[in-house]
This record gives sequence, C-alpha cells and structure tokens, in this order.
Amino acid sequence: MLPEPCDLQTFMPSLFSKSVLSRFAPTSFGEDESSLHASELEVILRAVPKRRREFTAGRRLAHGLLADLRKDSIPLVPDDDRCPVWPSGVVGSISHSSALCAVAVSLSERYQSVGLDVEDIHPLDEPLVERICLPEEISGLDSEQSGHRGKLLFSIKEAVYKCQFPLSRVFLGFHDVKVEIEGTHFCATVLKENAADITGKEIEGAYALHLGHVFSAARIFA
Repeated sequence: MLPEPCDLQTFMPSLFSKSVLSRFAPTSFGEDESSLHASELEVILRAVPKRRREFTAGRRLAHGLLADLRKDSIPLVPDDDRCPVWPSGVVGSISHSSALCAVAVSLSERYQSVGLDVEDIHPLDEPLVERICLPEEISGLDSEQSGHRGKLLFSIKEAVYKCQFPLSRVFLGFHDVKVEIEGTHFCATVLKENAADITGKEIEGAYALHLGHVFSAARIFA
C-alpha cells in the first residue's frame, strides 16, 4: 500500500486535465487527525474509527491540494446535503473506497464542477447490475461480463452524480443517467430534465484502472 499521497496523473494523464489537481492515498493516511480544523473534528466527533479515517484522509489530501492552488486553508465541512463547502473560486470532489481515498480540485474559472469516484474492481452481483445499469448499457454481455461492466458503470455514474449535484441539487437514480463508453472515456446523458436543464444534458469524463480500483472522473466546463 502507498505510504504517501500520489498524483492521479502519474498513472492516467487523461483522467483530468492539467488544470485539475488530483491526488490519492490509502485511507490509513487519515489516522493522523492533528492537522484537522476544530470544526472538521466536530463532524467526526461521534463517528466510528473507519469513518474518521476516511473523512480525515480526504480532508488532509484536500488541504494539500488547496495549498498547491495557493488557497488559504479553511475548514472543509459538509453542507446540509453533505457536500464539502469549498473555498470561494474552487470546485472539488472527495471519494473513498475501503482502502483508498482520492480528491480532485480545480479553479471554478475553468470548471463549473468536477466529480471523482474510486471503487474496488470486484464485480457486482446480478441483482445490483439490474439496479444500476440500463438494459442498453449491458446488452450482449454474459453474467460475468455484466458484473464487471456494472462495477465500472457504478463508478462512472457516481462520478457524474457528484459532478452534477452541487450545481443542480437534484437527486439522480442510477437509471437517470445513461453512459456510453469509448476506450477510457465516457459520455453520460442525464435523463432527468430538471437536472439536465441546469448542468447540460451530457457530462463527459474518463476512467482508469489502478491498484485493483477504478477511478472515474467527470467534469463540467465553465
């Protein structure tokens, strides 16, 4: 496991453009809470150890990236919808699996929003595939193939959701997003009109496989 944070661009340059800073680390990076702001500590005051590590790893990574953007360190506390409140002029996204945490940030003058998701690559069970995937997204695949494709689509749709929600504040179900994949890039169509009217109907992005995980990134240009 990685002892220190690593830039996502080291293994997948096209995941985000150069104007997005992104980094990942093991969730054990969150065992040191000493750099958290008091209001951040309050958020996890009664949380179980696993949740504390995940939260702290994300905040430590985010504070480091904000320093790289030359932004002042402020508490990154969640709003009423559980979205991190970023400094003025910054957009960002935080994600974690049981093993890894990843963060992406950018200046809002370039992007309206970014969404990042990280998942382990274990395939989904068939009932979950049907809940997450539209029939046309897994057409022609056998059960094993659809399980692997389902996990990829799950990650992509999570990234798309995280990208659109701070703008639209509209909750999307998995069947409210249709994904088309070409190589390591994707185009997601938002089927729910009240969200698409705000974010645009199509949200593009890319994915990468690394360390037994899939990293998915979505973005909406300014």
